[in-house]
Amino acid sequence: MNKLSVSVVTATICLLLSVTLAEAQRPSPILPPFASSMVPVISALHPNSMREGSAPAPIFVTGRNFVRGVTTAQFNGANRATVVFNPEVLAFEPTSEDLAQAGTASVSVVNTTRAGSIDSNKLPFVIAAK
Repeated sequence: MNKLSVSVVTATICLLLSVTLAEAQRPSPILPPFASSMVPVISALHPNSMREGSAPAPIFVTGRNFVRGVTTAQFNGANRATVVFNPEVLAFEPTSEDLAQAGTASVSVVNTTRAGSIDSNKLPFVIAAK
């Protein structure tokens, strides 16, 4: 290799290292700086029941410490697509399979962090027989 090639390779390595370090110092998009200590709490479900076999409809969850991009609703422990409106209200929609059989399900939320997950309390959701 000649002197020019070595200079180009060295400059490329320095540039890659600078970009990598800058990316490493950026906060994670899934964890706002305040989220790691925020335990989500749910206080109510609206509605808190649906009929067996009914078409899926949104369930609104009220509580606290919900964070857009961090908080996910769970129906019987399975993640569901979640829309966080503000730190106290979110919504999700159960699947038709979730509503196929009468019984009592549990609804909870989880805040996902770099270190793991922080689970909320659970509230019952009744699937009433036809």
